[in-house]
Amino acid sequence: MAEREPERIDFEDEMRRYANAVPFIPFEIVTTSGDRYQVLERLQLAMAGTAIVLVLPKTGIQLLRKNQITALHVHEAV
Repeated sequence: MAEREPERIDFEDEMRRYANAVPFIPFEIVTTSGDRYQVLERLQLAMAGTAIVLVLPKTGIQLLRKNQITALHVHEAV
């Protein structure tokens, strides 16, 4: 029996899917450094080229490289 390939996850596609979901469900971006960024509404996030721009309420704008994202944690719908 042939061995199955592990599923590959494209974080950009996943982020687009979560950011455009109706209704929007908040999610968290986790980076290789262990930093976590809460995305509480769709307008906080912009994707372009190799980077993601996050607008954070208390700290301003955060620029992340897409290759530094290790996980997306989706919060449960209320």
